[in-house]
Amino acid sequence: MGVLPCADCDGIQTRLQLHGDEGERRYELEETYLGAAGDNVFVTEGEWVRETRRGDGTEATVYRLDPQGPDRWFELRPDGSLEMLDGEGRPLDGALAYRLQRL
Repeated sequence: MGVLPCADCDGIQTRLQLHGDEGERRYELEETYLGAAGDNVFVTEGEWVRETRRGDGTEATVYRLDPQGPDRWFELRPDGSLEMLDGEGRPLDGALAYRLQRL
């Protein structure tokens, strides 16, 4: 869980739950766009896969949401947090601002 940067709101409160490890792997991603006009909540669900390389080829444990759709990538960091990567699986600038902490 964490608050990710947002270009036109106060931040995106993000909660990602990964279910299953072997067999069926499902996720639930809840994103609350924080702002003066009220908080808008979006929930998406789907499948995830674990990969051993980022999009740039660097070895890492990476969770890829909806591998058949638009790519959303999260890298598992040594402290247990997940760092959001760009649409091609590469690190974003200002990486500390794009981290979700494990609850």
